Amino acid sequence: MKDKVKLGIAGCGFAGTQTMYAPILRLLEKGRVTALMDPDPQALDFMTQNYGDFDGYDDYGEFLAKADIDAVLVASPIHLHEVQVIQAAQAGKHILCEKPMAPTIEACDRMRQAAETHDVTLMIGFVKRFDKCLQMAQDLIQAGKLGALFHIRAEVSWRHDLSPLGFNRRQSLRALGGIFRDNASHIVDLCRWWAGEIQSVSGQAKILRPD
Repeated sequence: MKDKVKLGIAGCGFAGTQTMYAPILRLLEKGRVTALMDPDPQALDFMTQNYGDFDGYDDYGEFLAKADIDAVLVASPIHLHEVQVIQAAQAGKHILCEKPMAPTIEACDRMRQAAETHDVTLMIGFVKRFDKCLQMAQDLIQAGKLGALFHIRAEVSWRHDLSPLGFNRRQSLRALGGIFRDNASHIVDLCRWWAGEIQSVSGQAKILRPD
C-alpha cells in the first residue's frame, strides 16, 4: 500500500481548522497530518493537546523548509492565500487552499500559474461538490430530468454575534467581501457547477449596519 500523503496545515484558527478540520483528522484514509503552522502559540497548543502530537511552527518559511510534508492545507486568512500558495508551490508541495481562493482574479491567476510552473496540484476547498445530495442534483440536471434550467435561487444569511469565532475579522475592509465572499462562495461555485460558467454579473447592495 502506498504511503499516506503527509499533510501540513497552515493556519490553525478556531473558526476554520479547530472546528471544521481537526475533528475529522483521525478519519483520513489516504493522508495524515504531520505538521502545523500558526503564528499564534495558543492555536498550536490547542491542536496538539486535543488532536495529536504534531510538529509545530510559527514561521511559514521554516514550516515549508523543515516540516516532513508532501502537501499543504492553506487555512489562513484570505489575504494570505496568494503568498502562501505561491511559496508552497515553489517548495514543491501540493496544495489544498481554503475558499475563497484570493481577493482578486489577478491573484488567483498568479496562484494557478505558480502551481503549473512548479508542477504541483492546487485545489480549492469547494467541499459542496462532494455532498451526495448536491451531486444528485447535478446528475438530475445533466440527465435533463428537471427540464431546462433557467433560474437558481439561493439565500445565505449569518448572525452578527459571532465575534468569538473570528467573524469580526471577516467583516473588515481587508476581507474585501466579508461573510458573503467567505460563505456564499460555496453557493456561487454550485451555480457554476450546475449551470455553467458565469457570463455576466450584476448586483444590489444595501448597508444594514453603518459600522
